[in-house]
Amino acid sequence: QLPEYTAAPLSRTRAVICGSGPCGLRTALELALLGGHVTVLEKRPADDAAGRINRLHLWEWCKQDLIAWGAKVFDPPGGTFGGDNDFCHIGIGELQLLLLKNALLLGVHLRFEVEARELDEEKREVVCRDGTRFRCDALVIVSGASSPLSRSLGFRSILCGLRGKGSAIGVVANFKNNRDPREIALRQFSWARQFNLPLFADVEKKTKVNLENVVYYKAQAHHYMVMTPTRRSLLDLGVIRDEKATQMLRGSNVDFSRLSTMVQRVGGFFGLPTELCESQGCMIFDFSGVQRLETPATLVGGVLACAAGDALLEPFWPEGLGIVRGFMSALDAAAAIVLAAQGSKEAAVTQMSLCYNVLKSVAAQTAGQCLQKDIRQYRLQPATRYILGA
Repeated sequence: QLPEYTAAPLSRTRAVICGSGPCGLRTALELALLGGHVTVLEKRPADDAAGRINRLHLWEWCKQDLIAWGAKVFDPPGGTFGGDNDFCHIGIGELQLLLLKNALLLGVHLRFEVEARELDEEKREVVCRDGTRFRCDALVIVSGASSPLSRSLGFRSILCGLRGKGSAIGVVANFKNNRDPREIALRQFSWARQFNLPLFADVEKKTKVNLENVVYYKAQAHHYMVMTPTRRSLLDLGVIRDEKATQMLRGSNVDFSRLSTMVQRVGGFFGLPTELCESQGCMIFDFSGVQRLETPATLVGGVLACAAGDALLEPFWPEGLGIVRGFMSALDAAAAIVLAAQGSKEAAVTQMSLCYNVLKSVAAQTAGQCLQKDIRQYRLQPATRYILGA
């Protein structure tokens, strides 16, 4: 019943969203609430689009936002969602299904196996790989900063190095959860070396794995563990074959058999079952650098094109920034589209830039300087969420 929604300011706006990940669907929900005619395009088939099982850490505002969208009603995630105040998380696929159900209830159209390639400025149509076209007044890209569509619109992605390449490596393990009493009794945890040196020394002594951080979350069907082994440790264990390889964590340079053995050792140390899931059992990634766009929005032939989620700004995963930044950017895009629909297209681009300048700085240690303190007041308008200054 909030005024920004009852006025239906997007009742004459056709919005196309490219990407059906969590941030794409959250954007779709916001635009639908505002009265927009929303179509989501997803290049993956329907049976694969919501198949990711990795867990996402949720900030308190994201948790409350999802509860408002029925997280305790829809299954997944179900009535136990958010029950552990210390460790609030959700599976990527679970989150997509929750948002997808709401999107369908609000009349959002979803098209799977359709990949947007370019925007026909004259006709104001999104042109897809298979030749299909979709009319649009607003376009939101949530399909990756390096997507063909992003590049065709002139968005430029830059790499921001946090540390030297390959200096920050993450490993994910998903172990089967058989729901036996011992597994049910397992406690979730999150440890960093600097806060528990004896524990990490014991891990290294018994597993030969030198870790900087380790996190364990429990899900209904699996046990999720993410850790940051040192590069030296991965080389010594033979997980990485050649540290001088151009793509150190790609293809044949990673011995996945030894990687599996390594995560099983660590899981066993913490009392977890060590049978890996058949799909997405273990993965390795480099987070020593993140990609982000130089600008968050542009006008193309009168169409407001915005980026949101990871397409706008890749997260620094140890702090759970992906969803909080992603959902914030979804609201930013929706607020800008409302401005554009009211005839203030240049102002919409300017507002997106102002929001982006703050969003880039949002992190665990800086949230107090970037975000308004009372999350209960967060709404569509950026000033309710960000500290924008004078």
